[in-house]
Amino acid sequence: MLGTGVLSRARRWWRRHRPAHEWWDEMYRRYGPYRASQAYDRDEQDNVDYFAFRAEWHRRIIERFRRPEDTTFLDAGCGNGLLTSLLIDMSFQVTAFDFSREALAQARKQAGADRVRWQRSSIPRFRSPDRFDIVRCAEALVAITDDRMHAKAVRVLADCVVPGGHLILEEHLIPEHDVPERPGRGERIRLRSLERYEALAADTHLRLLEHRHVPAGEHLHDLDLLVFEPTGEVGAPSIWRRVGARLLRR
Repeated sequence: MLGTGVLSRARRWWRRHRPAHEWWDEMYRRYGPYRASQAYDRDEQDNVDYFAFRAEWHRRIIERFRRPEDTTFLDAGCGNGLLTSLLIDMSFQVTAFDFSREALAQARKQAGADRVRWQRSSIPRFRSPDRFDIVRCAEALVAITDDRMHAKAVRVLADCVVPGGHLILEEHLIPEHDVPERPGRGERIRLRSLERYEALAADTHLRLLEHRHVPAGEHLHDLDLLVFEPTGEVGAPSIWRRVGARLLRR
């Protein structure tokens, strides 16, 4: 029989190395909507206040870049739908996805199962026959700790934006000299610098239109809101998009 010490070490190893979606499933089950998606180590009221702070800035940015009518919106890495629910009141046509089953279950209750087109996917593996007027990714890219997969995720998001549309990212940026060369063992969050996003934008035919740094004040974290637009140097549509569009026309 295995001793308790061996079993304890095995459990700790599994918690560090199990698939990311399972780790996030547990976070959403354990901590509820506000703490799981923001700062689980702080109390509920701090997180509720922080969400209100974030939501106000998201609303301001989105209102500036929405189209006069029939704006299509992709909420990438939507988590449990707290920010997605704001879009319902803004009369957008919304598609939202996340790779956590538990997060999506909570999101359907939060934003309405029949008011949003929901999908389960990670960002690097997301595919859609559609492009969108606004693509938003709020605090989800930080959960991709592998730099190659992170770069792929940004390319996927860029490919989802219509010409003349916008990609909005919510990040917590740090100085380039503070970004570790590689993520630590079992690390679930990886912060990056503005310089890295500028380099990725150049590689994905995006132009950084605006970077707004919002000091947190009494709230949990500062906000960095990045707005990109396509440069017009987009290649031919992917095979997936061409096939999907053909099927939708039938």
